Amino acid sequence: GSIHPKYGPSGGGMIGDDPDSSGTTEEEKKSAYKSLKGATGFIRSELSKRLRIKFLPEIFFVIDESIDEGIRISKLIERIHEGEERSG
Repeated sequence: GSIHPKYGPSGGGMIGDDPDSSGTTEEEKKSAYKSLKGATGFIRSELSKRLRIKFLPEIFFVIDESIDEGIRISKLIERIHEGEERSG
């Protein structure tokens, strides 16, 4: 599909404080999402003050599970390699 000229993709991520965990907890994600959604007008206002563009895109936030999924897959691969080392 095509992207409307006023809109474009952008992204950001949030990772939990515990490097040994599988990422961010569901509660942290929901809290961050709620905070960002509540601050959308303020963020858009601040961006409009700083950017010199004709149209400021609409801003929306989604919870992206790809970071947690990548961490989960990496841990599975590590476990497979550990099993191969023990048996080989």
